[in-house]
Amino acid sequence: MRARSGAVCILALGMALVASSTAVAATSATVTARTGLIVRSEATTASADLGTYRSGARISVDCKVNGQNVSGNPVWYKLDKRSGYVAARYVKPNSDVRACSTTGKPGPQGPKGDTGPQGPAGAKGDTGPQGPKGDTGPQGPQGPQGPQGDSATSEIVRVAEVFAQDGPFDAPFSPQAPCPAGYKVTGGGYKVTPEDTPVIANQPVTGSEGWTTTFTPPRDTPTVSGTVFALCAK
Repeated sequence: MRARSGAVCILALGMALVASSTAVAATSATVTARTGLIVRSEATTASADLGTYRSGARISVDCKVNGQNVSGNPVWYKLDKRSGYVAARYVKPNSDVRACSTTGKPGPQGPKGDTGPQGPAGAKGDTGPQGPKGDTGPQGPQGPQGPQGDSATSEIVRVAEVFAQDGPFDAPFSPQAPCPAGYKVTGGGYKVTPEDTPVIANQPVTGSEGWTTTFTPPRDTPTVSGTVFALCAK
């Protein structure tokens, strides 16, 4: 019967070792108080008495917390596998004792709060750097046909207006070649440098009193120069 009892004890011990491998290991310790050590319900001598360990008793502690200062030592050990705390001043652990976790389990998620008021608009940021020059756009539409000229006996003069405009260009500009008083424009045109300067209008001035051309050069073009001319008849 004793042999069988010993086997059962060994089996039980083996099962306990397997089970403990999945949890945080407790720490073995020895009670050093000469007259025994009282187990308290909290880490203070003012809490309830849960029992007493004799001097030299082997105990198992789970973790440590700070509590009432006992003879210069504020640390208390929380017991493993039973409720209660013992003053660390009268316990000698076999190894370091981990600190007890102070974080509880997360509570349930609370209800969604109301949307707060919209905050004020932020300050306007600085203007970004100028982008690269774009490709030349397609050629603009053909201008309207000029008014019919007088008979071949009419006097025709050619008026030229020379221009030079320096950049940067933030808006189109429109040089004009006006006809002399008493003359009406019968046609016109332009010559410009750089030759690829975009043109959005090339037409008679309102009232047929001259010719105008509207240029839209890229902003970073240094200078646009050339001639706008008008053919005027009397």
